[in-house]
Amino acid sequence: MTAPAPATTRHDKVPYRGWTTLLALGVPAAIIATTTGLAVSWRHDLPDPIAVHWGLNGPDGFGSLTTSIVWPAVAGSVVASLLWALGFFAGRQSFTRRGAAALAVGSTILLSGVSIGALSVQHGVADARDAGSIDGVILVTFLVATAAAGIVTRLIPGDPPLPT
Repeated sequence: MTAPAPATTRHDKVPYRGWTTLLALGVPAAIIATTTGLAVSWRHDLPDPIAVHWGLNGPDGFGSLTTSIVWPAVAGSVVASLLWALGFFAGRQSFTRRGAAALAVGSTILLSGVSIGALSVQHGVADARDAGSIDGVILVTFLVATAAAGIVTRLIPGDPPLPT
């Protein structure tokens, strides 16, 4: 006598993969593309070199525009891809899917927002040492990232009812 094959339940499959992909990959990709395009469009109106670090007395570290554009785009893409993979392949519970998508969007907004915000205070400035503070940029970016992560958490569908 052989044992019957185990029944497949809804709990064995990862649900809502389309939502997870849209929110954990699609939204970050749109954010990265938008901020990268905006930064590239500003290239002629930014100082060379640009400020890449701020201390208590203003800009105190300088670098290339290319690095300031590429680094956040690559880092945001890698982080979003890893978090998407977590939600897509291991997101059997809504907590995992929601957390992965919220972190993907929130971290992408933080990386891209601080990057484009730092460039915005230098837009039209001849010397990067004359750029304003980025304290407000960091605060607003953090608040927007937190709010967006909360919204994404609500957009990912919950767990389907499972029989006991």
